[in-house]
Amino acid sequence: YPSLSKKEFDAVESKLERIKRFNPPAQHYHYFKVPFEKVPDLVSHRSVLLTDGLAFVHRTDLISLILTYFRERLSHALAITYKGFRITREDNVAPLLARFHDHRNSLGTQFKLPTSSDRVDINSLDALAARSFPLCMRTMHEVLTTKHHLRHSARMQFSLFLKGIGVTLEDALTFWRREFAQHVGVEKFDKEYAYNIRHNYGKEGKKTN
Repeated sequence: YPSLSKKEFDAVESKLERIKRFNPPAQHYHYFKVPFEKVPDLVSHRSVLLTDGLAFVHRTDLISLILTYFRERLSHALAITYKGFRITREDNVAPLLARFHDHRNSLGTQFKLPTSSDRVDINSLDALAARSFPLCMRTMHEVLTTKHHLRHSARMQFSLFLKGIGVTLEDALTFWRREFAQHVGVEKFDKEYAYNIRHNYGKEGKKTN
């Protein structure tokens, strides 16, 4: 995307400074003219100046544009991947791809309880992780199965991921207990960690799935 010319920048400099002030002062080549629909989060937070359908985006805010393109390409790639795979219900990767396809518009932020037709057997997680997990989830799986522990934020992310690909609550508790018992013992797991697993499945707290 083109940057602002010196003349364009001089005409709107005061307006740009009211939105965001920089030290040292911003220069015309620090701003890029981007179609406003490509940076909806910046528009909604009034973080850019809009002129004739264009948003003047400072270089420090370009991450918003990059994320928009990433989401668009990821959604497109997941749709192609889902259609390109000829899979059966018995294939371990089928539930994973199906869920990515179903939730591609939200990038997988919805974590519904699995039905009987798309459950993932916890005994297949090692093979599934090596073959099909995203790198971040594969890393968490490796740490959990070697060190038998994860920090709270990682436990939350990995627990919701397992739920999302089709691991039932009963299997999740069995899996987490099996790993954590080697580090903290079964009794401590049941007292301090099992609650959060059940909470992720809507069985504790407000009981919201």
